[in-house]
Amino acid sequence: MSDFNVEDYSDVTLSPLTSDVENELCKIMYTEEYKQLMGIAFTLMKQDEFSDRAFQLTSKIIDIAPAFYTIWNYRYKILDDKVTSCRENDDARINLLNDELDWLDEVTLNNPKNYQIWSYRQSLLTNLHPSPSIKRELPILQLMIDDDSKNYHVWSYRKWCIIFFKITDFNKELEYTNSLIDSDIYNNSAWNHRMFIFKSINQSEKLDQSIINGEVDYIKGKIETVPQNISPWNYLRGFLHNFCHETTAVSDLIPFAEKFVNIEEIQNQQLPDIESSYALEFLAEAFSLDDSTKQRAVECYKGLATKYDPIRENLWNHKIELLK
Repeated sequence: MSDFNVEDYSDVTLSPLTSDVENELCKIMYTEEYKQLMGIAFTLMKQDEFSDRAFQLTSKIIDIAPAFYTIWNYRYKILDDKVTSCRENDDARINLLNDELDWLDEVTLNNPKNYQIWSYRQSLLTNLHPSPSIKRELPILQLMIDDDSKNYHVWSYRKWCIIFFKITDFNKELEYTNSLIDSDIYNNSAWNHRMFIFKSINQSEKLDQSIINGEVDYIKGKIETVPQNISPWNYLRGFLHNFCHETTAVSDLIPFAEKFVNIEEIQNQQLPDIESSYALEFLAEAFSLDDSTKQRAVECYKGLATKYDPIRENLWNHKIELLK
């Protein structure tokens, strides 16, 4: 693509961006460059101009205002028109769209928190590209997660890719979450993606009990590494809820959770130091499932309210009231 030259638009009458009302309450201080570029763009959009110069203009505007979704939509319409013009030539369409994805990769790397990029990318693959490939998507996803392993937009797009490309071999995705969790055991995004993968597996074929047992052991190992880490405790509860007979599974894990608290002293209201308030919360929920142990649940919640997690005192007191 050639360099942007504003002289290429000398025939275009600029559309105004401001109302020029006297004593306007909140006048936006646009730069002269922005007013010029957007003035041209709005005129071209009104005229439904889908030319090369219009396409080039969208690149320039996205460079200075990457979150302006109207321009992204205009760019998509121009590209759609280009694709339509070569609909009889698959190679030309593929080359055109791959060039667009290459350009989009660069924009993405420079704007990691921009969500318009990802919806635009989805539209290209869903509606325009004749042969989209997961292999084409993985490098940019890898680069983005390497840069920020908790980037919500990137993780959402990764999930979308798994669904869109109908991925059924999930071992690589599980291995990927393993590596990220090993690097940062507090990475909620990686834990969340791992849950998504297991739900996807369960949709195609019911999880084998040996896989369930293996995953529970995996979670227990991560909890033992850092007991006071909410991520694996939340993941454990979610995993039991989705893939196990919850009451039985939770009951079976009581001895494990008790390793991180002195439950007898807590029941006697002595409130000793403990390794994990999340283990105590797990025990409170476990005890509340059985009428015969509800009083033990109450004592656990009292401990959370008074010493171990007083910032959520109102929540724990509410749970106590529910058990009465």
